[in-house]
Formats: sequence, structure tokens, C-alpha cells
Amino acid sequence: MEERLYPPSPGDSPLAEVEEEEMDVQRQKSARADTSRDEMSQLQRWIQTFTEWDPQHQNRGLRELLQGLRRTQPAGLAQVREELDQITKRDFISELPEEVALIVLAKLDIGNLIVAGRVSRIWAMRCKIKSLWRPKCIREGTFMMGLEPFRETMNAALQKELSWRQLAMYKYGARRQWIGGLLPPPTVVLAHTDVITCLEMTSDHRVVTGSNDQTLIIWSLNPLKAEITLAGHSGGVWCCATNEDIVVSGATDHHLRVWSLATGSCLQTLMHHTSTVRCLQLVGDVAVSGSRDATICVWDVRAGICLAQLGGHSGSIRCLIFDGQRIISGSYDDTVKVWDATRVLQAPREPGNVPTSTDCIHTLRGHKNRIYSLAYDGEIVASGSSDGIIILWNTVTGQRLHTLSGHQLCTGHMQLHGDILVSGNLDKTVRVWNVRTGTLIHTLVGHGGYVSHVSVADGTVASCSEDGTVKLWDLHTGQFIRDLINIGAMSSTASRPLPIVWRACHDDLRLVCVFGEQEHDRIVTKLLSLDLLQGRR
Repeated sequence: MEERLYPPSPGDSPLAEVEEEEMDVQRQKSARADTSRDEMSQLQRWIQTFTEWDPQHQNRGLRELLQGLRRTQPAGLAQVREELDQITKRDFISELPEEVALIVLAKLDIGNLIVAGRVSRIWAMRCKIKSLWRPKCIREGTFMMGLEPFRETMNAALQKELSWRQLAMYKYGARRQWIGGLLPPPTVVLAHTDVITCLEMTSDHRVVTGSNDQTLIIWSLNPLKAEITLAGHSGGVWCCATNEDIVVSGATDHHLRVWSLATGSCLQTLMHHTSTVRCLQLVGDVAVSGSRDATICVWDVRAGICLAQLGGHSGSIRCLIFDGQRIISGSYDDTVKVWDATRVLQAPREPGNVPTSTDCIHTLRGHKNRIYSLAYDGEIVASGSSDGIIILWNTVTGQRLHTLSGHQLCTGHMQLHGDILVSGNLDKTVRVWNVRTGTLIHTLVGHGGYVSHVSVADGTVASCSEDGTVKLWDLHTGQFIRDLINIGAMSSTASRPLPIVWRACHDDLRLVCVFGEQEHDRIVTKLLSLDLLQGRR
């Protein structure tokens, strides 16, 4: 190859090539800038033209534009939607006057109000206003059973300034834990030596159990242990009721006894029935008891006096309702009777004589077999029977409102909750009914034995069963949530447990139930406590 002796031309220089490339880049940038200015100018002219149109043409133009975007640029349409959301979004709680914002916030339930307080700093300030919380908590019945446990279990510094809002937040957290949180292990202790027939939670959040072994036991729940054993009946205890400082019990010895919750001493022995005392209710110092002798007795438990005896039933009294105004009795004679408690209490009486009366307001007939359960809301009473049906009655007029058909066997327990009735049946199902319309809302299927007890709280249903479980259900959807208790899974013995959960009671923080377990050749009765605050005290 010949060596080049002449200098390279300017175009052959590497530096010249770089300079040429830079010039091309600048020309391209300039062209794009010119194009962009032209596009912006066109866009501005289009916007100016758009603003000059009347509203009708503006709407039509927007529709055409959006339809074009939907055909050619779906992603662009989604972006426009997001931008429109941001443009039209208004923080009305922050913009409204405080008194108006509070009216809006007061429409929220407790759970949504707690969530609303997390939206922004201004929302949080307005959601903390004290006037929102107290009436809301009272109206929703948030602390009818749970106020004092919350106050007792918060640390000392918080107790001094505990507000309704803070209580609601603890309650909200507790409900979430019941529904889906990790539950602490339950505490189980040996209880009576025979079947446990009754279970009551006291106003100071202790528990009283009564048994066919002729005793009652008062239990503390923190920790779970027997405090006082009440002995004195000469027959099995079949029912009990409590108020602030006393326990009243009824037994197969035909007697009622009044006990001190503080000391366990027997204050009164009430004698007038001639057969087993099967059921009783206590309001203040007045107790009402029903017996297998087919009579109802009204008592002044402080004075130890039988104020009246109500007759008219021809069969055993199986269940009672007493709210201070009405006495409602369900009997094995297939009828329900409604009594005016005020008239009974005000009736004249002579010292040493017990006035008797058969003058009830209504005798409600419609069942074809024994009455086993009652539920009452102050006006409507539901009666459950071994004939498989439930009847809703108006206690003011005596009118039969609805007949609820669906259960196959005896309805042993029911609870009314607003317009909702929940029933537990020997057919192993729980049913949820609309009281106003008499229609079935849900059938809760999942138990492997008869349902002995149902309880409604916070949009949930808890059901106890012969299968040894306490199940939790969503009241509104009818969906099964979880097993709160499963005795079979907890059993430490190889033998099959007697899978019966007899009774349960609860507040916001605790579930207490009594059950029997088969161990070898005998039934062992136990008390179980599931405490959400276990280990936090």
C-alpha cells in the first residue's frame, strides 16, 4: 500500500465528523422545538376555541374527544379518569364548618369513625372531638357489658384520662381480635361434681355457676379460680340470677336461697313452691320464680317474703321473663301467659298471707307442644317449643304476629337483638329471623350436635353446642367465621369427650363457658375462660 504524502481533506478529519454530528443534533432539537411550539400554539388555539363554545358544544366536544381516546388510547383514557378524580375530589370534612362536619361524622358507625380519623391531620382532629363519642357509644350499646373491664385493665396513667373514644378504640380492637386475630390459649379448671345447670356473669365481672351437685360457686376471672362455694340446698340447683350484691338460686328441694356475693353467706331461704324451682329472674330486690308445681311466685328477696303467687298454668313453668313491668311465663301446658307485674306488686296483701291470682293480661295459645324458651324486647315476645315452630306475639294486644317455621325439633334458646331473632335448636342449626317481617334471613349450619345456647353481639352470633364447640358467625352474611372453642381439639385424654358445652356468657373481653367431658366412666365438669387481655395485666 502506498503511503499518503498529502494532508487529508477537511471532511476526512475525525474532529470534523464530530462537529457535523453535533450540528445535526442541534438541527433536530431546533426542529422539535419548532414542532412543539407549533403544537402548543395549536393546542392554545383549540383551548381558546373550546372556551368560546357554549356549554352544549363543550359537552359534545368532550364526549367526542373521550370516545376517540377510548378507541385509540385506552391507557390515556385511564389517565384522564385519574386526573378527573383528583380535580373533582373535595376534602369536605376540612372545608365544612366544624359543627356541620360533626353532623356528617356522627352518621358513621364506630369502626368507620375510627378509620376516618386516619385520613389526615384535620380529619383526626375533628374525629377526636368528645361530643361525637359518648352518645354514639351509648346508642350502639358499645359498653353495656364492657365498660368496667376496659377501665380496670388499662394502665394507671391511661385510666386518669380514659375517654369514650379510647374505650371505643379498645372495643373495636377487641372485636377485630375475636373475628380474625390470634386468640390467647383458654384457661380451664375443674368445676362441680355433677352437671352444671346455670351460669351467670355478675356486675363486677365475676361468674356464678350452679350445679346438680347442690352447690353454687362464685369464680374470679383474673385469674380464673373458685372464690366461694355456696352450700345449703338439699337438692340440685337448677337456676340462679344475680344483681349488684346478691345471688338468688332455685333448686329441686323446692326452695330459693339468697346469698351474699361478698361473703357467700345465706341471707334468706324462700319457701312457698311445692316442687322443683325451674327458672327465675331478678330485677332489683324482686325475684320471680317458676316451678314444676305450675305456679309463679313473686318475692321480696331482702325481706324474704313471698309477695304473690300466680296461677293458671296446668303444667310445669319452664321459662320466664321479668323486666319489672311484665312477667311472661312459658309452660309445659303449651301456653304463654303475660302478667302485669306492676299490678301484682301493688296488690294489697295481709301479713302472713300470700295473695294468689290467675288474672293474667293474656294467655297466648298457638303451640302444639311444650314451651321451652322465650325472648322479649319490651313489646314482642318470641316463644320456642318442642313442636318445631317459633311464634312472635305482641304482648300489649296479645296478637299473634308471625309463625316462624323451619326448625325441625325443639328450640331451646333464643335471643332478640333489635329486629333480629336468633334461635338455637336440637336440629343442630342456628337460624336468624327478621322479627318485623317474620322471614328467615340465614340458616347457620355447621354444628355436629344440638345447639344449647346462642348469643348476639357486635354483628356476630356465638353458638354453643353438644359437639363441644363454640362457633362464631357473621350475623349479617350468615358466614361461619371461626371456632372460638373446640373442646375435642383441646382434650388431653384419648377417650371421646362428652361433647357438650352447656352454657356460655361473655363481655367485650372474655368468653366463659361450662362443659362436660367424659373421662373413663364419669362425667367431669369444667369451667373455661378465654380472656383477650391474658398476659397484658
